Amino acid sequence: MPCTAKKFECQRPEMASARKELNDSKVTPDVDVVLTTKELAKMIKRAGIDFPSLPDDEYDQLMGTGTGAGAIFGTTGGVMEAAARSAYYLITGQQPPAALWELTPVRGMEGVKEAGVNIPGFGSVKVAVISGLANARKVMDQIRAGNAPWAFIEVMACPGGCEYGGGQPRASSPPSDEVRYRRAASLYKIDTNAKLRNSHDNPQIKQVYADFLTAPMSEKAEELLHTHYISRAEALVAKKSDSNLY
Repeated sequence: MPCTAKKFECQRPEMASARKELNDSKVTPDVDVVLTTKELAKMIKRAGIDFPSLPDDEYDQLMGTGTGAGAIFGTTGGVMEAAARSAYYLITGQQPPAALWELTPVRGMEGVKEAGVNIPGFGSVKVAVISGLANARKVMDQIRAGNAPWAFIEVMACPGGCEYGGGQPRASSPPSDEVRYRRAASLYKIDTNAKLRNSHDNPQIKQVYADFLTAPMSEKAEELLHTHYISRAEALVAKKSDSNLY
């Protein structure tokens, strides 16, 4: 779900390939243009495209095939839930059980959620889900204090996740958890009804790894799919307390 934040993100130096074009000093960006959902909708309306009258067709390749796990990326806890399914498979070699297709403890609009995912032969994998940056400090403080049992921490900057974040269509009513719950329910329904519910079962992704990336976490996958961020902590100004405002 492209959002307004990704407009800046695609311009970051970390989001550009290290390879340079022949006879060109410019670094090739990984993403050329970012369109938010609202911008795309406006373009469709401006072009006079009537979606109900369009014939059904298959998505273009590559990456035209999706999974239920991919759909729930748009709501808080969805990325972690999808990752838990694939982690179970990659560790055990077996498809995840039904319990990982509805990981209730990480669903909902609570600011901080925790869960334990039991994986045979490995034990309980502790995970945490943060909804809204205002809640991130609670978990960060625990990490600094050395009290962080989690192997995976998901942070969604917008409350409820991407589904109602910047660049997404707005409801006629003010933002509320009720609206977020409804949108999340739609995403979970897509997941439930999907033919493929696990990210690792996507045939196009499997082909990319087989033909090019070789395996998850391979050197090639690390080079092309992973990134890092440069700390900008020194540029931040500490927020003044209320007592200093008067």
